[in-house]
Amino acid sequence: SLNFKQKTTVGCLSFEEKSINEDLKYKLMADFENMLLPNMQDRYNILWVEHIDKGRLELNFVIPKIDLESQKSLNPYYHKADLKRVELWQDLTNLENSFTNPKDPAKARTLETNSKELHLSKDYETLDKTLHELVNAGALESRADIIELLQKNNIEVTRTGKDYLAIKLPDSKKAKRFKGSIYDEEFTSIGEFEKISDRAIERVEQFNSRDTQTELRETKQRLEEYIRTKSIELTKKYQKGKDTNSYSNTYLDNTEHSNDIP
Repeated sequence: SLNFKQKTTVGCLSFEEKSINEDLKYKLMADFENMLLPNMQDRYNILWVEHIDKGRLELNFVIPKIDLESQKSLNPYYHKADLKRVELWQDLTNLENSFTNPKDPAKARTLETNSKELHLSKDYETLDKTLHELVNAGALESRADIIELLQKNNIEVTRTGKDYLAIKLPDSKKAKRFKGSIYDEEFTSIGEFEKISDRAIERVEQFNSRDTQTELRETKQRLEEYIRTKSIELTKKYQKGKDTNSYSNTYLDNTEHSNDIP
């Protein structure tokens, strides 16, 4: 029934873990909401829906884009303004709960593809695997060799970047981005490939040996500062006349409203 052009904001909290404690789910949902729309309790609607059909836990949410009290349009998420705050919340949540971290360099994928194109993705994945096998066997000794081989087989390289190739199969509408050591412009010989691989191993080791307690403390402090700033902005826009200093620094304890989570 909304008259706004953009009616809803949708999103998802996706966990590699297949399941987590039920109470923790509700706490995470409440924490996420308080991070996204701090000091806006009871001024917006949100629906949470849990999915576990993909072998992982997903908490999906939808928010109608309206402030219930003023009836003004409410946009819960501006990418440029809010991305950093959301990413800090993600980092802090993963640290505090020992969840697997998608930013772990050991989890870096060499193929960026769309999960909705499963039949096509499998073809690209086969190509990616084949190219890695040819490099490991010494049949391809540089990125230039890879490009030449692809072109000879009528596979188009639509773009070359510093650390990627955009590759388009004949039956594909769009190119897919291939990243990783063998697609890096520095892969000019087997010797350089080994150096690139060594650097990748070093990044993994550095990630695993970092001071997580210091990182947790600093991340929490930075997130609280971002949330405080966002709270003041929302208060000025939607709650004029109310105390703009009412936001609590201990945002993680503010769990009174726990509608649901993504």
